[in-house]
Amino acid sequence: MNFGVRRRSASALVEDAGRWLLICACIPLLACGEAEPAMPGPEAAPSKPVEVETIEPQHITSWVHVSGLVEAESRMSLSFRVNGTIERFLVEEGDYVEANSVIAELDSRDYERELMLARAAVESSAAQANEAQRELSRQESLIAANTTSTQQHEAARSAMLVVTAAARQSRLRLEAAQSARADCELRAPVSGYIERRLLEEHEFATLQQPAVVLTQLDRVKVLTSVADRMLASLKPGSKASVRSAARPDREFEGTVVRIALAADPTTHTLPVEISVPNADLALRPAMVVDVSLRASEFEQQLTVPMKAIVRDGGLQPLCFVVTVEAGAKGEAGLRAESRPVVLGEIWDDRIGINAGLAAGVRVIVAGQHFVRSGDAVHIITTAPETKASPGIEP
Repeated sequence: MNFGVRRRSASALVEDAGRWLLICACIPLLACGEAEPAMPGPEAAPSKPVEVETIEPQHITSWVHVSGLVEAESRMSLSFRVNGTIERFLVEEGDYVEANSVIAELDSRDYERELMLARAAVESSAAQANEAQRELSRQESLIAANTTSTQQHEAARSAMLVVTAAARQSRLRLEAAQSARADCELRAPVSGYIERRLLEEHEFATLQQPAVVLTQLDRVKVLTSVADRMLASLKPGSKASVRSAARPDREFEGTVVRIALAADPTTHTLPVEISVPNADLALRPAMVVDVSLRASEFEQQLTVPMKAIVRDGGLQPLCFVVTVEAGAKGEAGLRAESRPVVLGEIWDDRIGINAGLAAGVRVIVAGQHFVRSGDAVHIITTAPETKASPGIEP
């Protein structure tokens, strides 16, 4: 019976068997040629960019800034010592006068007449004194010869005393007349500038009536006030710096010359007087100026920018510094490290570090809020060295 099965020859069967053996032999080879996909491993955290500043010790000066008012070192009102009509002024307002130079003159005709009369009186007294002296000498000769009376001799002596006293009185009147004539000239007691003329020519000047105001401006005084807490550090001889809006490009050096013993009852501040050289008259009376007073000094003080200070969880101050791992080269081994610090005084935008940092360390001044101790960092820029400021000297 034929069931539809096709008979195959022995040779065909052998050929099929060889084909299957070849396929089985190739399967392991194909499996070895295929690479398994690699599993992703842990990646290193990228370094964080920071800006640093290398800190070095500085000479620090503590300043206090206040306002002050300029006044002339000396300001005096000058007047004639005698009455009279002003004949002329030899100066104008703003003129500089030397000591003992004539500023103004009175009409002196009346005083010259008095001077002439006084001189005549002196001459008359001198003549009378000579006549009295001759009479006394004659009486002394007669009394020696016993040819005159004692009364006549005493009368000659008395007359001599009277004319001698009159002559002395005449000389005193002459001196007074000479002084009055000299006082018709108003002279400068010191060198200075004519600030104001209070009278004009042909006006009548009475005794002790101010005629001009003489001001000395070669030096000026600046008046200011400071808080009583500065009393311990401020003393006569302390240095001061003065600036004026009229000369913003210039700084005037001054010296504290006087500190009030008592505080002002209204402001509770201590009045201070500062002497400032002013040869070129750059500072004028009534000017308002800015005054910087040197309060204290610190040698070899470390400072950092205020922004470099951060706080830990306990609000304790610390700074981040950049360190290098042992054996590392280049920036690959740079790490941020936190350092607790003890803060000192503040100068402008910087603060003193009393403990916790050493000279030469690189303090992170930008990016410090985004790092933790031990983080890898790389420096993107380095802040310039600390420059001089009103509180920090190079």
